[in-house]
Amino acid sequence: MQFTAIAGPVMMMLAALTTRGPVSALLKVGADSPDTARKPNTLGLKDPPLQPLLRSGVLVKESDGRVWVDRVKAKKRQWRIARRIAAIGLVLGGLVFVVLKWL
Repeated sequence: MQFTAIAGPVMMMLAALTTRGPVSALLKVGADSPDTARKPNTLGLKDPPLQPLLRSGVLVKESDGRVWVDRVKAKKRQWRIARRIAAIGLVLGGLVFVVLKWL
């Protein structure tokens, strides 16, 4: 019972981390400057997943609808997410340790 309570969320986090997102799809085709920007629909990207990335500035949309990745902001966002995941992992690990210690 204890293992499944931990394994479920861990598996969901791993699945989320291994799924390729719009940023990696754009970087794979080299869309990292206004000159190399691509239209999202040519890569099979839909608009809703792009909106948070556009608001945060990780993706930059040109006036003609093409999109490119700001590598500096993308790297900062990646590190920020990694720090949050590490902090959550440490807290969960501490909680598991405390619970198992009491059993």
